[in-house]
Amino acid sequence: MRRSSVASYKIWVVNDVYIVPQNLRDSLPDGVKILPLREYLETYPSKRSEIGGLSMKFGDTASDLNSLMLLDGLVVELDNGAQLDKPLQIIN
Repeated sequence: MRRSSVASYKIWVVNDVYIVPQNLRDSLPDGVKILPLREYLETYPSKRSEIGGLSMKFGDTASDLNSLMLLDGLVVELDNGAQLDKPLQIIN
């Protein structure tokens, strides 16, 4: 396997589980959150209605059916003005 020489924030997906290492979380710029969806909803329960209701806001049947089997995902949240200082790399 060839390793990338590009500096990036690396997140792995292993058996449909998002792995966000603690050292990545600690090194993120201020105002940036990257968490697996399940952990995000446990940490910020008030956000559940925002995420759970996305497809219902648009009334899109295809989106409703697609989200029916949603088990996990990745949440990348940036506060106003926050920026990533290097690319986000998701390795599956």
